[in-house]
Amino acid sequence: MLKIGATEGVDAGVVHGAVLSDGTVFDLPRVSEKEQRQVAAIQKTVARRQKGSKNRMKAVRRLQSLQARHTRRRRDAKHKMTTAIIRSVAVLCVEDLRVKNMTASARGTVEEPGSNVAQKAGLNRSILDVSPGETRFQYEYKMKREGGRIVFVNPAFTSQQCCCCLHTDAENRPDRDTFVCVSCGYEDCADANAAKNIKRKGLEALVARTGGHPGLACESSRVGGRKQEEESREAGNLGLETTASPVLQGRE
Repeated sequence: MLKIGATEGVDAGVVHGAVLSDGTVFDLPRVSEKEQRQVAAIQKTVARRQKGSKNRMKAVRRLQSLQARHTRRRRDAKHKMTTAIIRSVAVLCVEDLRVKNMTASARGTVEEPGSNVAQKAGLNRSILDVSPGETRFQYEYKMKREGGRIVFVNPAFTSQQCCCCLHTDAENRPDRDTFVCVSCGYEDCADANAAKNIKRKGLEALVARTGGHPGLACESSRVGGRKQEEESREAGNLGLETTASPVLQGRE
């Protein structure tokens, strides 16, 4: 259901697909350990068989079929998640993540080898499994289609800053899932706290940019876009000419 003027911040996590500032959690299907073992077993089969042989091609097709099934399942769930989020808000505040930098290897160089390479590789796989870049792309084009606003904010310290007193400290997060402010004692889910900080930063940036209340601009944009779309459709049925709004022009 459309919520005119509603504003939410969204935190893209490794465990959860998305967590909104109101506490709503969206989970995406992940490749289970059993499925990972299946993929690894077929990959070993492909490696053992002679290149160019029919048996190797059969194993390659089995591997491709299994991986394609995982991709379709994740893509379907991601589209449902992003559509549900976009249709419930007028302003969405999102972290401006640099996925390439986040998933860089920790191997280092020969002169300066990195540390915790295996651990970082596992984290990189988890990040890429939820594909934050694709999620961002879907947020952008779906929000444009719906006539709302999307605001990208600097993700620095959003997970370490208290959304109540704004105290920033790495000790505020004793573990991945828990947030306990060492200054005011505020407790919350770490992802929900980060989403609230993202929402606050996004609204501050939007108010500074527009010089007014962001919800009013979004309300007029979204309502006007939908109203003009309905009028355009009715006029088209009657054979009349209409002038599409900028929102509708972007959807053609």
